[in-house]
Amino acid sequence: MGEPKSISTIVEGLVKKRRWESMMTTHKMKRIWDKTASSGMRDHCRVASWRRGVLEIQADSSVWSQEVSFISVELAKCFNEEAGEEIVDKIVVRIRRN
Repeated sequence: MGEPKSISTIVEGLVKKRRWESMMTTHKMKRIWDKTASSGMRDHCRVASWRRGVLEIQADSSVWSQEVSFISVELAKCFNEEAGEEIVDKIVVRIRRN
């Protein structure tokens, strides 16, 4: 029958098999955003998705979109530092449509 597998190994296998990696990483990025972004930025911007190293942040106005764009390199470094790995290569900011 073989050696028993740990729960973390089983979950990791499921995540890869079901292609949940993007969803799991997006959730991780949202937690980091909530922890590190200023309250003003959290009120007007949110993490929308992460896919293949690109983090999409949605802003509720062009002013906030520009603000996030200006600091996107520093934000990417912050996300990578908090995640403990190089997971964000680029940040794309879009204006959220209501």
